[in-house]
Amino acid sequence: MTKIEFWKDRQNGILNPTLLAEQAEKWANDIHNDPERGNKKNQPTQLRRFYDEVLRFDSLIKSNEDSNAFEKYLPYIKMLNAKVSYAKGREHVTNRFVNMIKECVVSVESRDDFEAFKSFFEAFMGYYKFLNPSRN
Repeated sequence: MTKIEFWKDRQNGILNPTLLAEQAEKWANDIHNDPERGNKKNQPTQLRRFYDEVLRFDSLIKSNEDSNAFEKYLPYIKMLNAKVSYAKGREHVTNRFVNMIKECVVSVESRDDFEAFKSFFEAFMGYYKFLNPSRN
């Protein structure tokens, strides 16, 4: 698996130009095609729960007028690692998805990092949903 690189130039806030296209698509393909996946693991609704959790933190941070809001929520953002490990233990996700979340979460140290993670996850979900269309 390729390393997820959020930044081309962190100091100037310039995202890696491949983050939201090539990297997100590659991770979606790798997780979709994971031989460990089977029929029950990495279902789009299961992965969406993690993305919804990221969106929930984003909303909480943005709605909080405290200038330290991000720092207050950072430990809970980091707890996504525990939640994805729990989902793995229940056989809802594969190791590749666990690795993606952990690699992203470990890189989140600032509000800008969190925004990059959120955007990457959004792009990933778009590609993943394309690979897993509704069965209706």
